[in-house]
Amino acid sequence: MVAVIDTVAQVGFTEDEVNEMVANGVGFIYVITNKINGKKYIGQAKDYRKRRREHRNDLKGKRHHNKHLQRAWDKYGENSFTFEVIAVVRCSMLDDAEIHYIAHFNSFEQGYNRTTGGDGARGYKHTKESKAKLRQANQGENNPNTLLTDEQREIVYRDTQHTDVYWAEKFGVKRKAVNQVRLGKSGTHVTKRINNEEGFFHSAHLARLEAKEAGVNRSAPKPVAQIDAITGKIIRVWESAYEADCEGCFHNAPISRCCNDKQKTHKGYRWQFYNGEESFYTGEAFVNRTAPKPVAQIDVISGKVMRVWESANKAHREGFNKVAISKCCNGKRKTHGGYRWQFHTQEETAG
Repeated sequence: MVAVIDTVAQVGFTEDEVNEMVANGVGFIYVITNKINGKKYIGQAKDYRKRRREHRNDLKGKRHHNKHLQRAWDKYGENSFTFEVIAVVRCSMLDDAEIHYIAHFNSFEQGYNRTTGGDGARGYKHTKESKAKLRQANQGENNPNTLLTDEQREIVYRDTQHTDVYWAEKFGVKRKAVNQVRLGKSGTHVTKRINNEEGFFHSAHLARLEAKEAGVNRSAPKPVAQIDAITGKIIRVWESAYEADCEGCFHNAPISRCCNDKQKTHKGYRWQFYNGEESFYTGEAFVNRTAPKPVAQIDVISGKVMRVWESANKAHREGFNKVAISKCCNGKRKTHGGYRWQFHTQEETAG
């Protein structure tokens, strides 16, 4: 028997309600329903708006990962399908919730779901055709795990100018195959010979040996701090980026990019690896550039402000184009829809 899921809202939500819930960082269970035959597809998402957009774009582009749903879309047409949020749950319960609702609507046996839900491919069965393709793709030169030759191992181990990806593409192997050589874990008969005869160690190999000698577990999870983008105050310290992904409706990859200075913010917060000190964060506070900016709709003739919109996105929902509005506000376009547009400040309202 499937356990009851702890939902926090009723079935069916308005667009504004969904927007508010996305901002508050919760997970969604949604359903795509074929109005003609009643068949359903159940899915999960941390950002429902983004996931719905991806489904629509893939279905319209005839490249959706679910061939059964794609064929039905092509047969019945876009207007025969509805998208709806049916439950809001804690992110840590998304897998269980998806399993529950797939079973509840029987969308695995009599719908478009190809698995029984959750994180993975439980219940999925490869067709004979797909099995044959997989076998062919992993034979001989097509095998992505093809090993490097001793000559190639020596080249990648000695090289200090190019990335793992560069050599992986050049030699037609996976990046991991190159990385394992550089770490001294693969092709050891080659790397040890270079170490012993020339005293040369690749930097990745040397770092691994030094960490091992110091008793440092390089694969251990690193705590990450979730930081308020405006004040620089620590909101919460997570055991790892993965924990924030599972429990907090954030995403592992962008958190990692923030911590490695490749991205500024994720979901309105700054992120850094945490060193155990409350005052470790020394970065300057900055304005969250992703926050909505009010825009003023201005009469071209009189220059009078006709209306102040909460954001360009709000005006977009009322028939204007947010991209065109943004171009006007940034001086790349003069008018849109017969009006001038500019960012609106509180000082202008007070004046």
